[in-house]
Amino acid sequence: MNRPLIPRRASNAPLQRISRRGLITSGVLAGVLAATGVPVHAQRRQGVLRIALPGRFDGWGVAGQDLVQRVLGTGTVFETLTDITASGELVGELATGWQAAEGGRIWTLTLRPGVLFHDGRPVTAQDVRDSLLRHRNQRSPLEWFARNLSTLQPVNDVTLRLTLQHPDPDLPLILADPHLMIAPGGVVAAGIGSGPYQTGDDPLHLTRLARHWRDGQAGWFDGVALILTDDPGAALAAGLADVAPLPVPGLPQVTVAASASLLLTAPPGFASALAQPGRSDRLPGIEATHIPTPPQFTLTHAPGLAHAGTVGGLAPLDNGRIALRWWFA
Repeated sequence: MNRPLIPRRASNAPLQRISRRGLITSGVLAGVLAATGVPVHAQRRQGVLRIALPGRFDGWGVAGQDLVQRVLGTGTVFETLTDITASGELVGELATGWQAAEGGRIWTLTLRPGVLFHDGRPVTAQDVRDSLLRHRNQRSPLEWFARNLSTLQPVNDVTLRLTLQHPDPDLPLILADPHLMIAPGGVVAAGIGSGPYQTGDDPLHLTRLARHWRDGQAGWFDGVALILTDDPGAALAAGLADVAPLPVPGLPQVTVAASASLLLTAPPGFASALAQPGRSDRLPGIEATHIPTPPQFTLTHAPGLAHAGTVGGLAPLDNGRIALRWWFA
């Protein structure tokens, strides 16, 4: 019998807010590998997680990123420079630290050493530069972000210096946007990333790497399979899937906005750090007086599928990172 996921924050409960000072100084916490929101447990890797989702997969383009792409991509096949844990903490993913100068106009990012792409190439500062600059494409929802990048200069293989046209203390937060995934040479079309899961002939079926820097901390499934269907609930009820997000009657369908998904689905207390005067030209849809409410949903799953007790509320399926944070008990 399916059981509902419990933690849905009461509407009057306080939401954690990440301060600007926290954004700048929290780089020191990046080495503490709670980046997935899952405490260290004596879990063993096993099984294939089957996720039923509405929608379709149209490749890894910059223009759109629906729930399917988010679950397949960020934190599974691809990684971003920073991440937001299920509890709302900003931590490093491919970046282990960041330092700001001149009020947030100049940033120095330090990358995690020894990380490899799935084809064996190392992740370098040049790959990060190319991946960020690809959003200068007018079709990218992050074009506003790329437009503010003045120079991106690799200092060495694991250090990148960014100079912005306009200071932005929120840069580490923005780097967690799932669109800003890092790929070799900035080319994501081949589905080659640095995440703990890799694609094969079927992009909807992912396989866990034998070795990855997250070993022992995240990525507890041998594989992940997405089942795309118009009725995820029926797939779950028929035993064809282990988990499915279901819309709450009377509320919007469960999707991630195709435009600036991380920013537009953030809870009010979280997104308010971004709603600053003068940002409206770069963050369409976010204004100081109006922060959109994130979609509410019910996540149902089969018995035996466990989690750490803290479930991310920025977007469905534990912020799309269910393959990293959950396990079979």
